[in-house]
Amino acid sequence: MTKEELKSSLLDDVDEIIYATQMDNYKLIYANNMTLKIIGKSEKDAIDVPCYKALHDRDIPCPGCCSDIIKKKNYFERDEYVEKFDLYLVEKFRKVKIDDKDVMLCMFTDITQIKKATSQIEKKLRTEATLVKCIRTLYEYEDIGDAINKLLENLAGYYKADRAYIFEFSDDGNTLDNTYEWCYKGVTPQKDFLQNVDMQAISRWIELFDTKGEVCISAVSQEL
Repeated sequence: MTKEELKSSLLDDVDEIIYATQMDNYKLIYANNMTLKIIGKSEKDAIDVPCYKALHDRDIPCPGCCSDIIKKKNYFERDEYVEKFDLYLVEKFRKVKIDDKDVMLCMFTDITQIKKATSQIEKKLRTEATLVKCIRTLYEYEDIGDAINKLLENLAGYYKADRAYIFEFSDDGNTLDNTYEWCYKGVTPQKDFLQNVDMQAISRWIELFDTKGEVCISAVSQEL
């Protein structure tokens, strides 16, 4: 195959990212329309430029470059998340001869939507499994205090949290008390310090509860 034959093929109009680089100097010798669209460059600005520069704006070869693998195996395939473009790709590499030179032909298929859909399904299943575990906990424990503590442990595990609390409002609605607390092993309990808390201290939380339904806290000391 020659470079002209590669350029005149139907690869220019496919949705996959396809390009070819010389294996001895990394120079990009071909990039289809999708590749040029993704990197935001014209053919003139990309061709005959080292692939790591043309595609990733790097001055040296990429850490994950598989050219050495292709020299030995002729074909290689992997799934990878490319942070720069926020894409999940199935990447296929093959060694071919173009104008009697060893060239690495690369074809990337965008599976971002599939990955995100799969992630959402997995999250939903994990959520449902946690809810079932919580319901089972409330059913199995006779002592309500033990049940609530186990419930907090389950919820903390789901969110990968170090601690989980339950606060109860006073009858007059002006203060609240930390009545239940679960802490991961090695984490210092804060329950004794979280009694008779003025409602004004969590006014921002109340607003977030109303708008988002949750509050994320990185450090208790910064919130109370």
